[in-house]
Amino acid sequence: IIERTPVRGKMLYLPQLCVFIAALHLKSRFNPEENENNTEVFEQNRFVEATDIASIIREAVPMAAEAYNLTKKDMACVIVGDFNMNPWEPAIINPEGFDAQLIKPQTRSSRYYNPFAALWGDVLPGQIPGTYRHGPESRWHLFDYALFSRASVRMLDMEFLRVEYTRLVRALWPDFNPSDHAPVLFRLRKKSITKQG
Repeated sequence: IIERTPVRGKMLYLPQLCVFIAALHLKSRFNPEENENNTEVFEQNRFVEATDIASIIREAVPMAAEAYNLTKKDMACVIVGDFNMNPWEPAIINPEGFDAQLIKPQTRSSRYYNPFAALWGDVLPGQIPGTYRHGPESRWHLFDYALFSRASVRMLDMEFLRVEYTRLVRALWPDFNPSDHAPVLFRLRKKSITKQG
């Protein structure tokens, strides 16, 4: 449904599991292009890129619901990827951006919920305090996560949510170094869906 760099959107339609998945990889603040040496301009450009992508996804979700004859209530959406922004940055939390809040939505409030934000800085068994470590102080950032619409929050298994050690990936694929970022894991449970007349 979406085929534009740096975002891809696909519909995952299985029995009792219908989710629009958008995967993205946004520009890193640590690798500015040569013509973007001005930090303020570079950050403005990153904000514009992120809000543009959020807008593309907002337009695609209703089209996916209509194409699969789903009710708006049952149209689940998950946006996943390397946002290269911490969960509290303006492009993530502002309504003109992804409109993602850090607490579970109760009613209308925001479009999306970011449960991974609660994992930042917490060192739990088998966890690390972020997904990317950078800088002279080796500071942790949470750049990789998933945002869940209200419909997909109902499907989210909160017990399974975690940031994994990259050594898990290396154990599975010893000759392959897929990323300098730690992977994030989540699981969606099946639920019944309602098709429109």
